[in-house]
Amino acid sequence: MSMNEQRLEELTVALNRQLYTESIGLLCDEQELERLTVELEAEYRRAVINPANRAMALDGLADMLSTRWHQRWLDAVDSVLIAPNLATGGEPATWHNWKRLEQTLDAQARRRLFAEFVSRSEQLIPLVEGRYLALRQSYAEYDTTPLHIFARREGTTPEAMRALVMDIGRACREPFQAALQDLVSQISWGEVTAAELRALYLNRMYEPLAPLFARRDPLADVRVAFSRLGFDINRIAVDLQDRPKKYAGAFCFPVQIPGDVRISVRPASPHHLADMLFHEFGHAVHFAGIDPTLPFADRYWMHAGTHETVAALFESLLGLPEFLSETMWLNEPQVRQLVAFDRFKNLLTGTWLAAAGLTVCDAWMEQLLWSEIEQRYARYCEQFTGVKIPAGFARLDLYVSRVDAYPLGYVMAAVRVAHWLDDLRSDWGVRWWADERAGQDIRERIRLGGALKFRGEWLDPAPFARHWGASADR
Repeated sequence: MSMNEQRLEELTVALNRQLYTESIGLLCDEQELERLTVELEAEYRRAVINPANRAMALDGLADMLSTRWHQRWLDAVDSVLIAPNLATGGEPATWHNWKRLEQTLDAQARRRLFAEFVSRSEQLIPLVEGRYLALRQSYAEYDTTPLHIFARREGTTPEAMRALVMDIGRACREPFQAALQDLVSQISWGEVTAAELRALYLNRMYEPLAPLFARRDPLADVRVAFSRLGFDINRIAVDLQDRPKKYAGAFCFPVQIPGDVRISVRPASPHHLADMLFHEFGHAVHFAGIDPTLPFADRYWMHAGTHETVAALFESLLGLPEFLSETMWLNEPQVRQLVAFDRFKNLLTGTWLAAAGLTVCDAWMEQLLWSEIEQRYARYCEQFTGVKIPAGFARLDLYVSRVDAYPLGYVMAAVRVAHWLDDLRSDWGVRWWADERAGQDIRERIRLGGALKFRGEWLDPAPFARHWGASADR
């Protein structure tokens, strides 16, 4: 049975509008969201019958399952993850304001809050485990897993992905731990526990360099940088408002591809805002640049290894010395600081996110129980970052709790971008970011949407190790 692509797109766009509204902290129509989820599920169940559509349809069914699960999750965390005794200005600590409160708490309170939320998250286990088991059953009916579909779509195998993230995690271990100690000394922290590592990852690593961006207009910086490559960002909607239930980080939401692409950021600091905008506008020009005549699958069905590679390329501009000095007019010491920060971010991807990706690989390849997933995640985190992580934190990790292959995409993107930067420099010089021919080359790639395939050798970790000073020893 062939897919009804027009109907799939109509329902997907309508659902995306509701999900985006909810994600930016506004009220969505929950009845409409449920109706759209049910109708999309029915469309994907019809599509999955045809082997030609099966992989995409299975992922679509999983998305509908996740949408329902996410609604239950939001209701649960609102009631479970609340700590009235840990508050600032009379406001109790909750899942929604956790990130913001971490900017004001001292070390003792930060660690107490982290430990309390991990402890309280035990009440979420039935939800987390139930969703994982439902996903396993859904894919098992067709003798596959989401990991295997992810790998095939990215042109690789689960075994190769697992080997890659293991290599990257091991290579980044020592340089990351050294870079971590340097960063925490800049913000006058002592010992780094899991609470500090989480706070750094979400926002506080941006504090030391915030003064460099305090008087800059980050949207203007993005507009200049992207326009030099021939990209127009003026039709990309951006939401920078702070709302109590708004998603605490940053995201790009392609409501309709390529015509309606939106960005949301809940800023934590001037540096955080600039960094997020370069990354999210990378996503945005990607989704907005996809050929509108492509089939539904190639416009809407993209895994993270592909679209995170495009976003990471644009984010990498903030780590290129020539770009920083010539486009942003920063002096040499400031450039060195930002280059060092860019290295830290990539090493963080190669440790913290590699641990998540490796855990997800093991979960699907070995059909682990949820309790085993928790233990595996804690072990890999400590092995790569050097920081001891409580096993229960897996329940609060955005990706591990969903047993989602997404963090593999971040690691693959970091490796691929090292190759892409080498190619761009070779073709257009170190100032490739000022050459519209380089922009045209990028646009030709992104027009392909989900059909974009990066060369297999772009998953060789050697250039990543060379760029970021990681050990090449395996």
